[in-house]
Amino acid sequence: MKIVWAIDPFDNQLPLAPMYSMLTALAGKDGVQVVYVAGHGEARLSTAFDVPEKERFGKFPLGLLRKALADAGLPLSPRRVAVVEEESASMKAAAGRLDTWAREQGADAVALFSHAKKGVKRLMLGSFAETFVHHATLPVLVANPTTRIPEAPQRLVFAHDLGKRDTRALAQLAHLPPTLGLQLFHAAPPQAILGQPALTGDMDKAWEQALEEAERKLSVAARQLAGRTVVVEARPADGKISDAILAQARRTKADLIGVAAQSGPLRAMFLGSVTRELLRASPLPVLICKG
Repeated sequence: MKIVWAIDPFDNQLPLAPMYSMLTALAGKDGVQVVYVAGHGEARLSTAFDVPEKERFGKFPLGLLRKALADAGLPLSPRRVAVVEEESASMKAAAGRLDTWAREQGADAVALFSHAKKGVKRLMLGSFAETFVHHATLPVLVANPTTRIPEAPQRLVFAHDLGKRDTRALAQLAHLPPTLGLQLFHAAPPQAILGQPALTGDMDKAWEQALEEAERKLSVAARQLAGRTVVVEARPADGKISDAILAQARRTKADLIGVAAQSGPLRAMFLGSVTRELLRASPLPVLICKG
């Protein structure tokens, strides 16, 4: 597995060491490539008048990036640290440049931090992280600086809505190390029991049948992950689907949460309420696969 890790060298509050440990546990030390996209819309670069103009979007941020890694005690060789210049001032263009560059490197996923100002655990509207998640074609591993970053992740709970999109997204989990435990989880909303024996008043029987059917579909979806042990479970969602997913992650002592997001022409318009809520509320890193 290869992961491109996008870092902002101007942010000195990022927990780089635990993030690096998590990424190397997933991809190996030779599987992590660090990059910073130096967009011309970045004021801290365009107004760095004490730096020669030809160095502002190359040598200058590269030095900052290497220093940030060194200060965190991370043993990355120079060939695994890069700066990519984006001449446009558009954040969307910078996000697209990162996605294209990561694919050119043969990456299986991109990792980055979202922002959490004043302790608020949410993806800030308009941030580079949110822009990139919207437009990325590769899976994206998002960690909030205030989340609990597992240095050696053992379990991933993948929230599956039983749709074709989520089943397609499962294929992207094949690159994860086989030692990572995987559970497919479905949070069944109240409408899951429509047409079941609930019509006769037997609600318990209705839920039992609905959950059995959900787990049957999860088992079918899991077959594409041949050679990997996959646990499946379905539970009723008493409230929001995202809350049920977070509760399942706590219940199973998961280290990562996985979810599928819209891919294709509409992906830039919305992430889906469940994905957005998980990004804002999850105390764990979230792996967003594109279906």
